Amino acid sequence: LVNRGWVPRSYIQGKHPWRRPSGNVSIVGVASKTEIPRFMSPPHSEKEPKQLLWMDRVAIESKTKTNGQSPLIMTETVGDDQNVEDMAPFKPSLSSVGEFKVTTTTHAGYAATWFGLSGAGIIMTRKLITRGR
Repeated sequence: LVNRGWVPRSYIQGKHPWRRPSGNVSIVGVASKTEIPRFMSPPHSEKEPKQLLWMDRVAIESKTKTNGQSPLIMTETVGDDQNVEDMAPFKPSLSSVGEFKVTTTTHAGYAATWFGLSGAGIIMTRKLITRGR
């Protein structure tokens, strides 16, 4: 099974062309691991059966009718002769495969920013409401 990259929803709905290979093709890729859901991982939506929110081996095998066969899952990467932003589906470069897109430090920074902003909002709202008293 090959993860060929990311295709924006507008491309799928027919507004833009995107590559759909047919016949025998050669790919440049690396073997990929599936993800293990964490505490905050949402369940896959029954309304959008073709959309997976995370790389779930059981769901992938179920959708591709390869249950129990443990197929190799590969991530297609951009070849040396291709431009990263050439055309959808957008693929990662070989050096960025397996890289976390948002690190723990970035999450902590976002959390501190939003907690700080919400605290400032509470203080400003309280001052505004109690201004005349």
